[in-house]
Amino acid sequence: MKNFKCWPKFHPRSLNYPEIPIFQILRSTAAKLPFRIAIIFDSLEITYSELLTLCERFANALADLGVKKGDRVAIHLPNSPQFAIAYYATLMNGAIFTPCSPLMVEREMEHQLNDAGAETIVTLDLFYPTVAKVVPKTKIKNVIVAAIPDIFPPLLTAIKPPLVKKELPGTLDFTSLLKAHEPKAPDVKIDPKKDLAHLAYTGGTTGVSKGVMLTHANVVANVLQVGYWSGGGDVSYKDGVLDVVRMEGDRAEDHPIPFGKGKALVVVPWFHAMGTVGYLNNLILSGMTLVVFPRFDPGQYLQAIEKYEANTIGGAPQLFIPLVNHPDFKKYNLSSIRLVASGAAPLPIPVLNQMLQNFSGVVAEGYGLTEVSMCSNLNPPYRDGLKPGSVGLPLHDTELKIVDLETGTQRLAPGEVGEVCIKGPQVMQGYWNKPEETKSTLRDGWVYTGDIG
Repeated sequence: MKNFKCWPKFHPRSLNYPEIPIFQILRSTAAKLPFRIAIIFDSLEITYSELLTLCERFANALADLGVKKGDRVAIHLPNSPQFAIAYYATLMNGAIFTPCSPLMVEREMEHQLNDAGAETIVTLDLFYPTVAKVVPKTKIKNVIVAAIPDIFPPLLTAIKPPLVKKELPGTLDFTSLLKAHEPKAPDVKIDPKKDLAHLAYTGGTTGVSKGVMLTHANVVANVLQVGYWSGGGDVSYKDGVLDVVRMEGDRAEDHPIPFGKGKALVVVPWFHAMGTVGYLNNLILSGMTLVVFPRFDPGQYLQAIEKYEANTIGGAPQLFIPLVNHPDFKKYNLSSIRLVASGAAPLPIPVLNQMLQNFSGVVAEGYGLTEVSMCSNLNPPYRDGLKPGSVGLPLHDTELKIVDLETGTQRLAPGEVGEVCIKGPQVMQGYWNKPEETKSTLRDGWVYTGDIG
């Protein structure tokens, strides 16, 4: 039985999970906050209403290209407005999003595209040479190319070096597709509990690249778990809009990130589970403004915290280590930060201590893996709830157990070392076309992570 001894105050022990597709998160926030800035990317600003319109245009374009429910669409982009547009548009078509890291070599991309059976890929002009070599060896029919010059307003060419848009024969231009199609997403019936939304490839628990199958319900559950962990309250859903139900005495301003407010600096790659769930969908759910970076530069990042008065930052320790060691780290005003989240690897205690000294807000570590959508554990969302060296508590409706390493059948007592197993609504459906690996990792609803705890 789950232990609620340290459970955060004003947090229900279980959440309400409406049966909705992932893209309804965007539609909900656009309905509530249509004129709030959703994305800032360099000099480009897009409101929530504009983002939804662009997604619906691209969904229409994909449908016109023959993309239908169940098809796999590969997105091979860095963090950018085009990534968010392609992602939600793919889901609006009932298609399945399969992210491709821009760091992939040809062999890795060929394997993933063929294993997933993808017929459409959305890539960046800068990455096209690699894609061009791989496409003839796959089932890809549609190559859609986003161009870097399209992101920057023409007016800025007076102060920034002009970028030349390249013509790439045999491809489709991302921006031209947006212009040519009305904002009318196809009417696709989606069963959130059964229909797949994500097919994310991971080394998993064995080191072999496998496609993790996540339904709309899996991802939505994890987004709500993480979002309401930091925002508090329970989930309400009415007339297409997600909202918050609070207990008596619970105030929005007492939580690190109240819904509908704040800015987040986003550098975690959206092609990673932490990025898609935690730093795209979760922030869209929260109604935040996303200040998006295609890559990480510690100096620019520190400048951006002060420039935008950012309230949320997060990522892996690889982000925070160079940040706190930057020679100008203590020169910037970091007082606006209310939440700093770290995951993907243990955060060294000396780095954590420096963060606590320089950030007045909540600093929290978490734990998860792609097989549980993203996250299973987080430290309590208040400053004195942090336990250094700990990944925190299991989220709403999430259970953890430690089992013996030999058979995996004996639940161990607190303090004993064994394999970490996770159960909850965010747990995957299995591995794509790999029944034996699925049977080994997913047992009676529990993910056997291969991690020791």
